Amino acid sequence: MEQVKDTKLNKILTWFTDNLTAVVLVMLFIPVFVWSQTDGEAVNIIGITSMEYMNNEFYGWFTCVFYHYTYDHIILNSAALICVGSLINTYTGRIRTAVIFLLGGALAEVPFSIIYLSPAYILGISSRPASLQMPRRHAQQGHIHNHK
Repeated sequence: MEQVKDTKLNKILTWFTDNLTAVVLVMLFIPVFVWSQTDGEAVNIIGITSMEYMNNEFYGWFTCVFYHYTYDHIILNSAALICVGSLINTYTGRIRTAVIFLLGGALAEVPFSIIYLSPAYILGISSRPASLQMPRRHAQQGHIHNHK
């Protein structure tokens, strides 16, 4: 019986060490999520669109990757990161997996930003998933700074 417990524990520890990059990134999601839910200014600091680079806020390309709007959003993104991260980590290693995550997230923000900043989106003409509606709520509450 002892040996069975040791085997299970070893499997769990092996999984955590093999997927350390994904686990650490998911652990970073949690405090950022709590912070963004409790502090309205957090969204301005994190940046929710990569197009904010126009005001030399290049950090927003990467920090927005850690921003999650709802519990569903953080849970699904965390699950996806762990699933995909565990697959590519085997082939790329920890550092490359982190770089792929950050670059992939930053590059994914470009089309989102174009859609978000388009006149059709601003006027509410486009059809979009509920997860893309979150910036408008923050903009209406005055959480998003206006770049001029």
